[in-house]
Amino acid sequence: MPLLPEEITSQSFRRQRWGGYDRGQVDAFLQCVQLDYAAAIHRIGAVAEDRSRSAASWDELARELAAIASDGHDAVRKARDDAEAEATAIRQRAEHAAAAMLEHAEQAAAATTHQAEQLRSAAQQYADNASKRLDDARQHAQQIEDHARHRADTLRRDADDRRARLEAAERNLLDRLRETNGAINTLRSQTELADQLQALINDVQTGTITTGSAGPASEEPTATNGGVH
Repeated sequence: MPLLPEEITSQSFRRQRWGGYDRGQVDAFLQCVQLDYAAAIHRIGAVAEDRSRSAASWDELARELAAIASDGHDAVRKARDDAEAEATAIRQRAEHAAAAMLEHAEQAAAATTHQAEQLRSAAQQYADNASKRLDDARQHAQQIEDHARHRADTLRRDADDRRARLEAAERNLLDRLRETNGAINTLRSQTELADQLQALINDVQTGTITTGSAGPASEEPTATNGGVH
């Protein structure tokens, strides 16, 4: 272990009988000091050599850094020039593309405007035609309604006339039925009277009725307006 400065200062030795220090301890201590200082001198030389090499290395590094910086400046300048040239080319291409897009947009806008105008004109014409067809449909519907109303009135009058004729015919038929019933009753009475007269004639022919006893039955029938009595 290397000696420290305070160890050198505080080092003590045993005294001999005659008042001096122990020679062996002093020699051993000095040998340790020699070795430590020799090692220190060696380390100092190594450090100095390292510093010299480091200085040379730093100089070389500085030169390399200067070269790198110079190359970097050149590269930066070249990159900047290339970037400016590329930016100029990109700007020119962008301007050309923008001009082409603007021209295309203007053409598309013009075509769209023309198409919109055509569509508006077609829509207006369609609206006019639709309005005319609607007016025609309304007029036709009014005509149909008027015709239907007139037809309904005509049918109503015809129905009223037919009902009146049917009622008159029904009354006439009822009158005829009553007359027919009266004629049938009259005919039935005449038929019964004819049957009685035929029976009387048959009795006279067979001699079942004597003269003077016939009474009213012996009277000959007389014809009247209502039939035979």
